[in-house]
Formats: sequence, C-alpha cells, structure tokens
Amino acid sequence: MKILFYRNSVGIAPIEDFFNSLQPKTRVKSIWVLELLESNRFVSKSFFKKLKGVDELWEVRVDFSNTSIRILSFMPLADELVLLHGFIKKSTSIPRKEILIAKSRKHEYQNQMK
Repeated sequence: MKILFYRNSVGIAPIEDFFNSLQPKTRVKSIWVLELLESNRFVSKSFFKKLKGVDELWEVRVDFSNTSIRILSFMPLADELVLLHGFIKKSTSIPRKEILIAKSRKHEYQNQMK
C-alpha cells in the first residue's frame, strides 16, 4: 500500500508537523507501523481498522508506553492510504472534533484531485 500525506492548498502537510511534535521513540514506533502498512497486505486490527459509523475513514493505531496515537486516513484507491490527521487519543472514543478535521481534509483532498 502506498502511504500519502494530505497537503492543504498551500502544500503544507499537517501530519508532518504532528510527527515532528512526537517524542522520538513514539515517532519511531509510528513510522514502524506505517512501514508495516506499506509492506503488508494483511495488518492486525491493533494497527489499522475502519472507523465504525464514519464513511470511508480508517485509523492507524500506534500505542507506545502510555501514549495512544491515532492517525485518521482514507483510501482513495485500494492500494493508497492518505494520512489526514493525527492526534494523541486521551479518551476511549475518538472525539468528534478530530473526525470533523479528518472529514474536512478528505473533502479538500478529493476536490484537489478533480
């Protein structure tokens, strides 16, 4: 699977800023999970799963020490994953605010591709 970063209309990839904000060991684990997704067709749900009740959004799941990272993404093609939004998860469910950010970026990405 090819991993792509969403870029806004001026070319900035917010997910890069998110990765740069992480502690070094957490960043390394996040990159490891993305490399796992890139190289394998079958990945455990502990690392990657579809969000329930949210059209076409998937979450990349990175748990390291006491930190839970979530990267919301979507698949415009069967072999592509676009990383839209990353955040540190602090509750049992994904906050609606985080989903709305991802949906907005997904919509913008789709408009850019037209």
